[in-house]
Order: sequence, then structure tokens, then C-alpha cells
Amino acid sequence: MTLRIKLFSLISTKRFIFYKYFDNKLLPSLSKNNIFQFINMKSTFDKSNIFSKPPSILIYTKDNYEHFKQINNNILNIVSSDTYTTKYIDTSILKGTNWIDSSTTCLILSGIDELDQDCIDSINKFIIDNGKIIIQDSKCKELFKNNNVINDDKMSIVEMLQKIGLDISSDHEVKKLTTSYLISDDDKRIFDIVGLKFSKELGNNPKIFVNPISSNDDIKEVETTQNLFNIKILTVSKDVPEFNRHEYFNNLHTNNLGKLLLHSDVCTTTLDISHALLTAFPKNVFPIVVTTNYQISGVGRGGNNWISPKGCLMFSFNYDILSTSLLSKRLTFIQHILVVAIVDAIHSLVDINDLPLKIKWPNDIYWDRKYKLGGIIVKSSTSGDNFSCILGAGLNVNNNKPTVCLNQFLRELYGIELSIENILAEIMNKFEKYIKIFEENDYEVFLESYYKYWLHKNEEVFVKGVSSIDSDTDEDDKLNEYCIIKGINEYGYLKVLGKSSGVSFCVSDDGNTFDMMKGLIKTSVHV
Repeated sequence: MTLRIKLFSLISTKRFIFYKYFDNKLLPSLSKNNIFQFINMKSTFDKSNIFSKPPSILIYTKDNYEHFKQINNNILNIVSSDTYTTKYIDTSILKGTNWIDSSTTCLILSGIDELDQDCIDSINKFIIDNGKIIIQDSKCKELFKNNNVINDDKMSIVEMLQKIGLDISSDHEVKKLTTSYLISDDDKRIFDIVGLKFSKELGNNPKIFVNPISSNDDIKEVETTQNLFNIKILTVSKDVPEFNRHEYFNNLHTNNLGKLLLHSDVCTTTLDISHALLTAFPKNVFPIVVTTNYQISGVGRGGNNWISPKGCLMFSFNYDILSTSLLSKRLTFIQHILVVAIVDAIHSLVDINDLPLKIKWPNDIYWDRKYKLGGIIVKSSTSGDNFSCILGAGLNVNNNKPTVCLNQFLRELYGIELSIENILAEIMNKFEKYIKIFEENDYEVFLESYYKYWLHKNEEVFVKGVSSIDSDTDEDDKLNEYCIIKGINEYGYLKVLGKSSGVSFCVSDDGNTFDMMKGLIKTSVHV
């Protein structure tokens, strides 16, 4: 009698717990490609100490951005870089309440001569909600009297942050920028890069320097700086430090995308490198995917810094959109295509029904509606009649700071883990797939996949400047209204239906970078 070995994982639902068995005969492709591994289960998963978003330090300098940068640099040199994010807020944001959030660790007021009443009211609401305030070099100290307000001129910013309970790094390590490694599944593809030259500074702002292939290890290496990225080519026979090239390329099944990859241990941002590659090789037809273990200047939506610890999947790539393509007519959909590719990639790799990994409009990635795991950023420019895009993304895969990561949920709930290399390869597969779907069918068919993963079907939102049935009503006098989200229009805006007016129209965000679903405003784009 032959013993049949079976693997199992514990699947939990709201109603019951059951075991799902995987017969070893059903998993040959999974075992072969190491898409995920089964691990020991843990009996408990305590979410009480998990932040839904990274703890934020907000800095208000009366709209003086240069002063903000000074304060911000001082803070980034002393707080834990894997834990806190800092954000600049201007007067228009401070007057509102979108910035008051459970993730707001403290608000720093610096260089303030006076505050208007709306700002004072918002700050007092934050204090009542147990928010912490630090007042430095300001004349508004007498406005706020509370134990949560720190305004001692004799205390340094370090002492103030420590007093309100922040984790201050006693041995703050400034990571040094490192060399990047260019790889492919076919060495010829690297040497076919149009414009590739060795031992010369290429591109601009920043530049790149590509080393010639040499067996002589004594050649002096060019130092990587913020203005110059040093690149080495690693042929197929050589391993990449801290990146499993074999796992990545074995699971990559695209025609073009992802066949060239540039990996570094530490960089400023992958967006910087992608921009450098775009200027150095403007005629290159194969997009180069850039990934890293650490970013020292990670960027999120609205210019906010994205915390980039090891274990977070951080990548970007250049993508050209021809003027003759359908996507060029609906350029905003490029962000939706990437976020669907990311979410669908993970769903495909895990293959578990009702996996609570979803899309929050327009391009954030959430687990269980509460925990933000990632987001994307897109920069575009014109190149003749075509568009050149740099698409970037960050996804918490295996880092338990600053909040929570994908593998923490997968490990605790399902007994599996995913590797960064496999996720990245599958994202490239899915992105190419959805680009093809969009070009062959336009946006309606693509939206079927977007809606499959998004959070907002028939949700209620509050919209400012809602249209009125009375067309003679002045735009500024139109009433605010609660609306039901009905979908996305052909330009990527939210379509909503006014609950009281019965009017359908489109909305966009009001520019706040704290929650895109707060402060929605009517657009001039019609349904």
C-alpha cells in the first residue's frame, strides 16, 4: 500500500474553521516553481497592536515648504526609518479634519506667528482626541493648554519626540547607496539595449554609469551617489546579491515586460533610477524593471514619503504608450491596470476563495478593508506624439514594520508565504495581460476585473459641490450631498448617484493625501 502524502493549511472564515487538503498530485507546478511554501501554523493572530497605516508625524510650517524640509530632515535623522512617515500639511489641509486619524502620531507646529480660527478648531479637536502637539519656534503657544501639548523652548526636538513616546533611534544608521545589477534571462537582450555605452556617464538628473564586463576584480568601482548610479552587468551564470534571479525568470511568462531587470540593495528611489534609464536609453524598446531592498527617499502619493524597509517589494518600470493605442485616449487607466495586475497576481498565486485583498480607489491595496499593504504612483510625459510613463509600486510583502505585511496575514491565516521574486514576476505577467485586454476591448471589459477586486460597490460617500436638478443654481451655492458609488467612467473618475437629488455625475478627490475617499468633489467630467 502506497502512503499518499497530503499538505494542508488552516483556512479560517467568519463562520467556521475547516481544513483544506492539497493532494500532492495536484501541486506539481507549485512545487516545481516554489510559488509558495507551506509552513507551521501559529495558533493566534493578535491584530490589536497592528497599525492600519504607518504612524505619521505631520509638520505644519505656515506653508513655508523650505522650513518644512529643514524640520523634516532633522526628524528623519533621529526617528526609526522603518516605522514613521512624515508629511507636509498646508493651511488648507490643517483647516479641515481629514488629517485627524488614528495613524497621526503627532502634529508639529514650527515657525508659526498666528493661526486662524479654523486651524485652531481643528487642532483642538485633535487634542481632544488625545492627539499630541509639539510647538517649536512659534508664537501660538498660549492658544493650546493641555498635557498633550509640548512647547518647552529648552527642549530639543529629540527630547520632545521622546516625551510623547516616539521610538528614537539611538544609533541611527544612514544607509549607503549601492551598485545596481542589470540582469536578463538572455544576455543578448542586455547588449541589444539601444544607446548602451560602457564607462561613460549617460542620461541626466541623475546619470548612470555602466561598467564593462570584466573578470578583473581589481578595477576601481565607481561610487554610487544621488547624482550618479553605478551599474554592473551580471550574465546568466552569475547570481545577484539578495535577489533570486532564477525564481524570478522561471515564473516570468511575458513577451517583453520584465525581461530586463535592475536590482540594487540600497537606492534613493526606484523612480529615480527609472527616470535615469529613460533619459539614458530613450529609444530602448524593452522596459527595464527596477527593484531594490531599501529606498532612502521612497515617494508616495502627493509627495509623501513611502517607508521602504527590507521585505517590502518596491519596483518601477518605464512603459511607452503609442498615440495610436486605445490607452493613449484614456491615459488615467494605466494606474488602474497596474493595481489590478498586483492584486490579481497575488490572488492567482495564493488561489484561495474570498481572499480579502482589495483595491481602494484609485490605486491603494488593502487587506480586509482596514490594513493598507501597498499603493502605486505614475509619472507621465510626452515623447513626440506618444506618452512615456514611469510606473512605481510598493507592497508590504515580508516586512512587519511599519504596519503589517502580506506574508504575515498569509502565514497566520493560511499557512503559506510568497516570495518577492514570484510576486514581481506574476505582476509583470498580469500587467501585460491586462494591457492586451484593454487594447483589444477598451475600458469596459477591463473594468470587469477592476470591479472584481475593488471595495466600493454601492458604498456611500459624501461629495462637496454636488450638482443640482435646478440648472440655474450657481455652482458655488449647490448643496453637498451623500451619494452612492456606481462605478468608474471612461476617464477613470468615480461615478456616483446623489441620494437626494437623483443626479448621476463624476467626482475626483480634493487633493488631500490622507484618504482619497474623503473630501470628494464634483468634476466637470460627466457620466
